[in-house]
Amino acid sequence: MLVSFLLCAFKGSLQSLLDDLFATLEGSSLRTVSKSAVSQARQKLKATAFEVLNDSLIGLLNERLPEPRWQGLRLVATDSTTFRLPPWLENREAFGVQTDSGGQPYVLARVLGLFTTASKLMIKTVIARFDNGERALLAQLLPHLASDDLLVMDRGFPAVWLFSLLQQRGLPFLARMDGNQWPAVEAFLRSGLPKPSSPYPYPLQPIAKPKQPVRH
Repeated sequence: MLVSFLLCAFKGSLQSLLDDLFATLEGSSLRTVSKSAVSQARQKLKATAFEVLNDSLIGLLNERLPEPRWQGLRLVATDSTTFRLPPWLENREAFGVQTDSGGQPYVLARVLGLFTTASKLMIKTVIARFDNGERALLAQLLPHLASDDLLVMDRGFPAVWLFSLLQQRGLPFLARMDGNQWPAVEAFLRSGLPKPSSPYPYPLQPIAKPKQPVRH
């Protein structure tokens, strides 16, 4: 009930919305719940409740409004950004502390998401410390992709270990490449061929677990 109220409480003061809700439910004009009680209950609400709700809503949308496809594939883009968070103790412990040019501390987190380009839905996100790499964060979200999804990545993502992992999971992908950093890509561009002779023109190596950043 708390989650439903928070999702609907977007117009009017919190207390007036509470009074209207319980007047409807109980048929009484007496004040039953105060806004401070809601604030206390909200602090106990776990973020996982919203994750479960979002997954459920995405599933219902996929059933009732199927995603438009390209060549039979659902286009899913991924990218990361940074969030500057309130400098609360919990945030400092979870995400670490950065320092600006003036020596002032602040809390920064890195967020990565999977976004369907046709329906414009954010189907899954992950938030972590700023010093986590976006490739490692993407690897955490791969279980939420299927073999009929085409993962679209910008040029910051290409890595042999990540491409190998995607292939092993049977996940189609498309990545923007810098030819001067990938000799096989540069050679293909110089060849003038319409497509490479091999679907994977780069040498694949055994997957190495991405190194975790040193945290202080």
